Formats: sequence, C-alpha cells, structure tokens
Amino acid sequence: MTLALELEQTEISDDVKRTKMYCHSNNYTNFYKLKIPDSKKILVEKVTSCDFSIYPDTYVWAKQEFELMYSLRDCENVAKVYHSQTIYSRKNNSKKHIMTMEFLNKGTRYFEEGDYFFKRIVAISSTLEEMSRKRIVHRDIKSENILYTPDGTAKLIDFGLAKCLDTFDLAPRACVFGTPENMSPEQARGELTLCSSDLFSFGSTIYEWIKEDYLFNHFDRTQISSSLARYSDEDLYRFKDNLKSKNSEDFVNAWGKLMSPVAAERELAPIKKVALEMLARG
Repeated sequence: MTLALELEQTEISDDVKRTKMYCHSNNYTNFYKLKIPDSKKILVEKVTSCDFSIYPDTYVWAKQEFELMYSLRDCENVAKVYHSQTIYSRKNNSKKHIMTMEFLNKGTRYFEEGDYFFKRIVAISSTLEEMSRKRIVHRDIKSENILYTPDGTAKLIDFGLAKCLDTFDLAPRACVFGTPENMSPEQARGELTLCSSDLFSFGSTIYEWIKEDYLFNHFDRTQISSSLARYSDEDLYRFKDNLKSKNSEDFVNAWGKLMSPVAAERELAPIKKVALEMLARG
C-alpha cells in the first residue's frame, strides 16, 4: 500500500492489524497502532468519535489538528500525518474523525548527558521557529508531547489544542486550558496566547528534563495554575539558581530568555545558539 501525503486520498485497507494503544480526552479519542501487511511501516490511527450533534466542537478541533499538522509537513521535527477521513453513522447520529500518522516512541522526560539533550533542544527550537513563521501556537508543549523516531530524532505531536493566529480561535474567550504544569503565565490567566506562550512552555519542559520536576509542583493542580498566573521575576531568578549546579552560565541565561514573565520579552534564539555551540564542542 502506498501512503500519499494527500488529503482524502489514502485509504487504510481492512487487512491492517489494529492494536488499541490507549484512550484520551474524556474517552472521545482512541489511539490504535497499525501494522501494514507486507511492509515494515507502522502507523498510528487517532480516532475521535462521539455524538457530534451534542459535541460539535470536538469534530472541528479534530479536523483542525490534522490541517495544522499537515501544514507543517515539511518540518522535520513535527510528527508526519498521512491521511484524514470522516465516517458518518446514521444509526446513532455520530461521526468518527480518523487521522493516520507516523508511529513514534516515548523518550525519557528527564535529563540525559551529552549530545542527545542538546539535539532535542535544537530540534524543538527549529520547530517553534517554523511554527512562528506560520503563526501557529501549539498551546500544550510538554515532555509527553515530544516523541522520538528509532534514531532518536525528537518530534512534536498532539496539536489538538493548537490554533493559527490567522484564523478564528475555537477556544472560548478567557478559557484556561492546557497542562497546568507547563502552561505560560498568560495562559494560566486565561489571556490571549501567542507564539511566545509556547516559548515559556518549552522552557518549562527543559527545566523538567534537567531537574526531574516541574517549575511549580503542588498536590492540587489548581494551585499550580494559580502560581503560574502570579509568576514574576523573583520566581525566574529562583529557578535560574536551581539550574546553575548542572549547567553553564551561558545556558542558564539563555534558558532565562524563554522564561520572562513578560511574553513580548521572550527569546528563542539564545537557547538554540547555546545548544548548537555545545554540540559543536562535542
């Protein structure tokens, strides 16, 4: 079977072996591992299904996720999507939205010495640069949404909460959604999220990789959101001190550029530059 990067043109045949991997998003979404007969290719099928007359936005979000990921198909560090289709059921007045994408492995969320760590930073930095050019905001950058190819290439997945700044935002105004441990301060306050919000979430993820813990780690997740909503320069200085024992001053300062409480002051280029310099040194 040939997999073409074309909308609505590739069908997955009935003899494909499907293995359910896990459920997600209030049981509206199931993930299946697909094994293609007579091929070494393994894919993932993300099936979003519910009564869309009751939950119409669920279908729109699922369709938008594919469209945004497809628009980034030339970006090496975004998971490849191959096919999208909708199946209607008159019997129970429901739809299924099916997105087929490449199969990736979970990596460690924690710090690894050497080139591998800095390669991850360069890979995701390059992805965020491309997303910024296309004015796409992910809104859920975290370690669980960065998976890996067999050769260790990091890839960003799960654009289910993403938006394009040039189109209508499906999320209600002042709605707080995302992962509390990794969201930006403005996201925690229910304010407008721009590409700079993803920079903060990326910085939070780097901190998690190094410290094996979140920036704010309360038992009650609402307290995490509350702490992030009040995030200040004082918090930034404290977190930078926490990183100094394992990292160079240049790295810590570059990381701090991602983490400014003021969204407009965040910068991505310094952390990528430092990571590239570390890789060049070997």
